[in-house]
Amino acid sequence: MTIQGIFRLSALSLASLSVAGCLGSGSGGSGSGGGTTAPVTAADFQAEFDRVSGQAPTSDMPTRLDASFTGAARVDLVDTTSGANRGEAFADLALDLDWTDGQAGNPWSGTAQNVRGTFDGAEFAANGTMTVAEAEANSFPSTVSRTVQTIPLPTGGSVDVAAGAASVNLVGNLEVDGNADDVLLSLGGTFLGSEGQAIVGPAQAVWFDTTNGFGDIQGAGTFYVER
Repeated sequence: MTIQGIFRLSALSLASLSVAGCLGSGSGGSGSGGGTTAPVTAADFQAEFDRVSGQAPTSDMPTRLDASFTGAARVDLVDTTSGANRGEAFADLALDLDWTDGQAGNPWSGTAQNVRGTFDGAEFAANGTMTVAEAEANSFPSTVSRTVQTIPLPTGGSVDVAAGAASVNLVGNLEVDGNADDVLLSLGGTFLGSEGQAIVGPAQAVWFDTTNGFGDIQGAGTFYVER
């Protein structure tokens, strides 16, 4: 199925990834990619997700971020016709951010690759890479937002709390056992840690493979990245 099929069937998934929350001035932040290890099992993924998500929400989101984030996404593979859970999939994430508060263009670049998992009890590994650039080329933008909330203090005065949120879309053509199909992976989350050290949130995917038994598959799960 072509990318046009993704446009039709993924609208609900994308709508559900709208990020809302408690998002002053701030200084710029930068950093290199984090040291996360690619998860091998669901338990490995959950351990890393719990570690990263254990950080407090960012309250000092800078107005400038130039950083590289690494991490992973995991989704349950659900048959869109029957609703049955058919397996799970993992992807390694490498995302670069070059963002200034208020900019109009896409601040993200990067990839989701090494897609592997299980389907109907059998292990699979997909060839191919999903990219932010391909999503952008097909009208799936990626964004960062910063919101400042002024909190009154009981002793008088106030303090500004600056939080951040991100939406990242990646599209690519993945091949399994000689059959290639388009995948849309949508990530939406909030920044955690000092000056946006990490991002965690829901991950959704639409995976089409109508030629070798996958059928129309939609993935729902979570992701984490850190710098």
